[in-house]
Amino acid sequence: MQLSAAGRVLTRRAVCVRPASDSRRLVPVRALQVAKVGDYVCVDYTGTLDDGSVFDSSRQEGRKPLEFKIGGGLVIKGFDVAVTGLAAGQSNKVRVDPDDAYGHVNPEYIINIPKAKAPDNLNLNDRVMLSNGLPAKVTAITDDHITLDLNHELAGKHLTFDVTLLTLTPADSLQKVAFGAGCFWGPELAFMRVPGVISTEVGYSQGHVKEPSYEQVCSGSTGHAEVVQVTYDPNQVKVLYAGQLDLLNVTKYNLHSTNHAGMLSRQLVIKRSLAFIYPC
Repeated sequence: MQLSAAGRVLTRRAVCVRPASDSRRLVPVRALQVAKVGDYVCVDYTGTLDDGSVFDSSRQEGRKPLEFKIGGGLVIKGFDVAVTGLAAGQSNKVRVDPDDAYGHVNPEYIINIPKAKAPDNLNLNDRVMLSNGLPAKVTAITDDHITLDLNHELAGKHLTFDVTLLTLTPADSLQKVAFGAGCFWGPELAFMRVPGVISTEVGYSQGHVKEPSYEQVCSGSTGHAEVVQVTYDPNQVKVLYAGQLDLLNVTKYNLHSTNHAGMLSRQLVIKRSLAFIYPC
């Protein structure tokens, strides 16, 4: 077997075993399944700065392990890298540069605003939310102006992550199914609550217009139906489980609309019942 520095099996080899009869037979050795881009993982982690202070941890009381898709954009690149290559139960500790974390401090994100236009009760180091939704930190207050820093609070810092991979769900072990079950928001929420469902996405299907707008779909002229695409682990959930949520028998669900006749006619097209099972 060829081993990595961390002791993980990197390749699958056949080991020759010599029994008492001196005859030889080949015994296959299964390689450890390690996390890769596209896989879904659940990890415990602790993040520290260079001075040893903890800035975040799933191991704190009341916190839960972090679940995410490697390469899915939910976490910073350095965290993806820290988990990649681990097998379930293994740990890793990495120091991440700002380039793979929250970037460097950008001077253009440090702005001054007239003090007269700021709330009267602002104090140094307060964190505020701007009208455009961006968070900012008060870094200076003078008689004339207030300085706000819009950089991420961890910008410019090296981050050290101590991670343990708790569970690994390989992308190639998952399956997908798409349901048309009326307005997609309600069914999506129901599917999100089913154990074994990894992710959900909503959209439109079966129409004849490429990338239609919401307004086009709602007009009923494109032939699209509202659908929920469900990615699930077949070892934990069966498609028929949806029947317990009354999502496979959706014709009855759709016909219970109380809207006026014109809206009902549109709903039977856009919100009609569909189910598609296909490989990932």
